[in-house]
Amino acid sequence: MERSKADQLLDELRSGWCEAPALARKFGWRPHTLRGAISKLAKMHNLRVERRRENGVNHYRVDDSPGLSQRGG
Repeated sequence: MERSKADQLLDELRSGWCEAPALARKFGWRPHTLRGAISKLAKMHNLRVERRRENGVNHYRVDDSPGLSQRGG
């Protein structure tokens, strides 16, 4: 059975820093759709997703450090 795009995205984000444009291309999403999917994953799984910007490109990863919870509300 094929895994959902959400599960595949979660695996990518857990593997380390990922460039947003590469993720959008991989999943066939526009940038705003990618950001929404990352936000939804974070909320659903109570994860802390970190973002950094390098040379004008956003990078994302899941921070699985123990003792940390999702930022914000």
